[in-house]
Amino acid sequence: MLTIAKYEAIQMLRDPLVIIMSTVMPLGMAGFLYWQIGDVDISPVAAMIPFIMGAFVVYGAAVTALASRRQNLFLKRLRCTAESDAGIVLGLVSTLVLLAVIEAVGVLAVFAVLQTPPANILLTVVVGILVLALYVGFALATAGFTKSADSAQVTTIPVAMGLIGIATWVMVTGTETLTGLKLALPGGAAVELALGAWRGIEWADAAIPMLITLVWTAIAFLAAKVFFKWEPRR
Repeated sequence: MLTIAKYEAIQMLRDPLVIIMSTVMPLGMAGFLYWQIGDVDISPVAAMIPFIMGAFVVYGAAVTALASRRQNLFLKRLRCTAESDAGIVLGLVSTLVLLAVIEAVGVLAVFAVLQTPPANILLTVVVGILVLALYVGFALATAGFTKSADSAQVTTIPVAMGLIGIATWVMVTGTETLTGLKLALPGGAAVELALGAWRGIEWADAAIPMLITLVWTAIAFLAAKVFFKWEPRR
C-alpha cells in the first residue's frame, strides 16, 4: 500500500494541473469565502471547508486517477501483486486524502487564529473525517461509471456540485424549516454537525445528524463496492 501511495504522490507532483486543482483552487475558494464573510461569524465558512477539500482535493482527483489507472491497465496489473484489493484502493487515494487533511487543518487553524477556534474540536475532527470518507466512497463509485480521465470532468459534476449545493443550502438557510428534508439529504446532516461543532453543540444533540452522516457514508461505500470496476470500460 505504501509503495502505491508513494507512486501516486510522485505522479501527482509531476502534473502541474493536478497540483493547481488540488491546492490553488480549494485554498483560493476558502480564502474568497473568508473575504466575503469578513468579521462576521466564521462558523458557516468553517463548516464548508471539509466539503471544499473533499470535492476538489479528493473526489475529482481520485475519480480522474482511478479512471486513468484502469484504462491503462495499471489497476489490473496491481491485482496480480500480493496486495489486497483494499490495500490497492487505499494506496491510490491515501495521498489525496492526506493532502486534503493537511489543507483543511491549515485553513481551519488560520480561521481559529483570526477569529475563534471551534468550541468542540473533537467533533470538528470527526465530522471532517466522515465528510472526506463520504467523498472517497462516492469517488470509487463514480470511477466505475467513468471511462477515462477526460470523461471524469463530466461524471464528477453531479456528486461534486450536489454535495456542495446541499451543504451550502443548509448552511445558509439553517434547519429551522424543512428540517427532515435538509438532514436527510447527503451532506445536510454533516454540515449541520460542522456548524454545531464550531458553535458548541452538545454531543446529545449531535447524535441524530451523526447517525445520518454515518448512514450516508456507508451508502457511499456500498455504492463503491457495487459499481467500482477493475477492468477497462468499453
